[in-house]
Amino acid sequence: MLPNNSINNRSAYPGEYRLQNQFLKAITDGAFELGKTSLNPKTQITDTENYYKVELTQPGLKRENLFVSINDEGNLRIMGCNFDNGASIDDSGVTETFISEITLPENVDPSFSSAACHSGTLSIFFTKSDRPITKRPIDIVVY
Repeated sequence: MLPNNSINNRSAYPGEYRLQNQFLKAITDGAFELGKTSLNPKTQITDTENYYKVELTQPGLKRENLFVSINDEGNLRIMGCNFDNGASIDDSGVTETFISEITLPENVDPSFSSAACHSGTLSIFFTKSDRPITKRPIDIVVY
């Protein structure tokens, strides 16, 4: 889980990455805690000579309902949810959630990544590197 102070104080390249108020409320309300998640997206990992690709598929998945990051240990963390469209601003309106954590290979450089979500499929590409990689938290902007 993300500490509350790290959620609002994180930035991603390019520019600032701000979560929707409903998503923030769902996180603080504990909707992503173990045992409370209800979705189990299909995950496929492709490892090639030059890049590492993670694909996650869940019907109805939208980029604005995702939070993708690299944690302190260098693992990929993907949090996602579906919202009740009739929810008020004060209510997160979360109906279903998931959280996936994937250990990335040592030669993957998360600083050079790209992510896009189209038609319920999230695709994340990581460049492989020959140089030593410094592990640090990073938020990945999903286009």
